Amino acid sequence: MKMFISAIVAALMLLAGVSTSFAEQSIRYQAVNTSHVNRAYPTAIYVAQWSRLRHLAKLGDPEAQFELGNMYYSPPEKSGFMQSYKKAYNLFLKSAKSGNPHSQHNVAVLLLKGHGVKQDQEKALAWFLIAAENGSKNAQRIVAKFKAVEINNIAKIKSELEKNIKQKQFAK
Repeated sequence: MKMFISAIVAALMLLAGVSTSFAEQSIRYQAVNTSHVNRAYPTAIYVAQWSRLRHLAKLGDPEAQFELGNMYYSPPEKSGFMQSYKKAYNLFLKSAKSGNPHSQHNVAVLLLKGHGVKQDQEKALAWFLIAAENGSKNAQRIVAKFKAVEINNIAKIKSELEKNIKQKQFAK
């Protein structure tokens, strides 16, 4: 059983590189997609946007919590905002608990990487599964890759166990 758990953890670590690249692309896109912003006064617009999002997030709006979390995760260039993974994690978690699949995916990424929160691979996998079930395309890709790696590892473990059993039988 320990060998199986070790294989799953190894597979999860293997996926860490793959999943974080999907996740970070998703988070960064959401955070810096500001094509609608008037470039003449970007800082004033960021402050106004941040204030509005902060107000809505405090009222419990899951979408505002998600967007504000993105601003803390990856602050827009020249906005003057400080990056805070801890604040991003807390906002994503609130939104995730309200059912936002993108926030659920982002919570999984932060847990997997240990950004803003203690690293916890098991919880990360659980959040990836929840996000995938709720429609997050990035989480669905990660879960599909994990299942493929898991199936390969199970086959490898089974083969090793069968080999060990045969060797012990022949030794008697």
